[in-house]
Amino acid sequence: MTVRVGVIGLGFMGSVHLRALQKAAADGVSVRIVAVWDPLADRREQVTGVKGNITQTDDAPLFDRATVAVESDLSAFLSRSDLDLVSICSPTDSHIELIEKAVAAGKAVVVEKPVALDAAKVEAVAKLAAAAGVTVMPAMCIRFWPGWRWLKDAIGSERYGSLLSLRLSRTGAPPAWSSDFYGDPNRCGDAICDLHIHDVDFIRWALGMPVAVSSVGTTRHLSTRYFYQSGPTFVEAEGGWLSATSTPFRMSFRACFEGAVVRFDSDDDPPLTLFTNDGVAHPDLPPGDGYDGELRHMIDCLQSETEPEATLAEAAEVMHIIDAERRSLESGQKIEF
Repeated sequence: MTVRVGVIGLGFMGSVHLRALQKAAADGVSVRIVAVWDPLADRREQVTGVKGNITQTDDAPLFDRATVAVESDLSAFLSRSDLDLVSICSPTDSHIELIEKAVAAGKAVVVEKPVALDAAKVEAVAKLAAAAGVTVMPAMCIRFWPGWRWLKDAIGSERYGSLLSLRLSRTGAPPAWSSDFYGDPNRCGDAICDLHIHDVDFIRWALGMPVAVSSVGTTRHLSTRYFYQSGPTFVEAEGGWLSATSTPFRMSFRACFEGAVVRFDSDDDPPLTLFTNDGVAHPDLPPGDGYDGELRHMIDCLQSETEPEATLAEAAEVMHIIDAERRSLESGQKIEF
């Protein structure tokens, strides 16, 4: 089965998804881009896409205009009989309505994070999709990033013993693209929902829901401690937009196990380092990034008729954690669940 994909939103994330789909097809994955849609006419006319903090290294066309339909009408886009999967890469405040329309049209969906800023809206659309029997996967790309996937396996397998502590960091300059959207925290949710959300999702995925959180800083740049009744005694994540526009994007983690320390730093080459009593090693990681991984995973799920490992229910739990972090920032208090 060849999965036929349509992309909604031709901004930065739409460009990223289209590049990842092109790469998947070139690698032999049974996928084909059939259509794109964006409400802005100038976006529909662009050729090479929008660049951002994960800058593409070439200016190749985003898609082949001889074989990909550029739709100007959303209804026409969603009613296409040759469309199996919709990739929603539009601004956050449009996600719920677009998911509802795609589900009504019977199209599977992969939707960029956050699904919505309100956990209740995520829960409601999850029920809608389940009732319709339509698969909707939140694009939690960090789960598919090779270094983080390696860490999740190390935690679950306990091959280095129990996890004692974990610290994650994700920072960069404020987005220079879509300034109207990112300049309005009521629409984008600020850096807590743009960058920090990835590490919140990883912590919840790898360790489960915390019993409490304590945050300092602001929604543009914060650090949060996560508390568990059992397990690691210290879990912390920093995330935010830094003040200088020339600041490069950087993501890292340091995990301390009973028998090893693991460090990942996107500035390092190779990025993953394993420290043990026997010395220092650099475990091999598979090629690609989280965007490649998440889209290939969704394609595989549709082809094998299995459920994706990232769910809307989990996306709602992530937003509940972020809501608690916001309340901790506002009150200066530890927030318990």
